[in-house]
Amino acid sequence: MAFAILPLVSRAVCISLSFELNPSQTFKLVTETDAAASGMSVAKLQENYVTSHKLIIPGRISYLLLYVPQSQARHRAA
Repeated sequence: MAFAILPLVSRAVCISLSFELNPSQTFKLVTETDAAASGMSVAKLQENYVTSHKLIIPGRISYLLLYVPQSQARHRAA
């Protein structure tokens, strides 16, 4: 049961970092107006958006890590 905490923590960290890098979770291209509003360059803000989207993948994989031990336990019990 203690192993179930690891995927939950990893998911929480990935998703929170994703929202920190891209609070609106937008998929649009970065404009000069967006960059000026956030106080960053266009290149840095675009890099943050890309990194934010890449962090969603490990967050989703952590759901799989939660599911696999449960399905194996059910299979063994049958």
